This record gives sequence, structure tokens and C-alpha cells, in this order.
Amino acid sequence: MNFESSIVILEDSLLLKHYILIFISGLIASISLVLPGISGALMLVVLGLYMPLLESLKLMVDCLINFKLPQIENLMFILVFFISFIIGLIGSSKIIDKFINRHGKLFEALINGMMLGSIVNMMGIIALLEAGLIEILIGLILYAILVLYLKLIVA
Repeated sequence: MNFESSIVILEDSLLLKHYILIFISGLIASISLVLPGISGALMLVVLGLYMPLLESLKLMVDCLINFKLPQIENLMFILVFFISFIIGLIGSSKIIDKFINRHGKLFEALINGMMLGSIVNMMGIIALLEAGLIEILIGLILYAILVLYLKLIVA
């Protein structure tokens, strides 16, 4: 089994600490899918599991197509990830639902703050790309509209 990532494979078997890392990564990826503006695939890339997961899935599909038994390491890798992914998806959805029911306005302000932060980030990128005056003015106007919207919601 050949994984080109931060996961260290010793003697072709995953250690318990690797399964724990895979489990935690599945939880993080599922939480990032529930929260707006965060990509689950990007989180897997950051955690170093995107390519190993794709490789394991590819090997699993190849085994199924060729009517072969999959390697136990691939099967365990995929099972641990998907079980943690489902647990994280259900758990984070319930937590967010409870938070919305208890603190709806605060949660809406939090999500809008994330959007605001991404606009500020985009303004930095626009500045690096040497954007013209019109693009910068449009960005500032959108920023001002979002700030006024946030003030109306929180008030």
C-alpha cells in the first residue's frame, strides 16, 4: 500500500494512532461540510488525507471491479473515515441546530462574520492582484452593506 502523505505506514499496517488521526480527520471534514464557506475537501488536503483517501477508494473500486478481495488496510482506512464522517455529520448538525434554536441571532451574526471575514480576505487578494479602482470601490460598497446588515440583525 503506497500513501504519499503525512500518514506513516510501518510494515504495511496502520497503527492505532493512525486510525485515531483518520477518525479525527473524518470528524473535522464532516464539520466543515456543515459550516458554510468551509470546504471538506480543503480540510482533507490540509490534514494530508485527501490523496490517501482517494487512493484507497481507487484501490477498493479496482478490487470490486476485478472481483478481488480488498486489502484489509484499505478497507479499515475507508471504514474508519466514513464512520467518523457520519458521526461528525450527525453530531455537528445536532449541535448547530441546538445553537440556532437557543441563540439564533448570535449564530446568524457568527455566520455573517465569517462571510465578512472572507470579504476582507478577498480585498487583500484583490490588492495583491493590482485590481483597479472600480473593483476596490465595489468591494468596499459590498463590505459596507454587509456591516449595516449585521448591525440591523444584532440590534
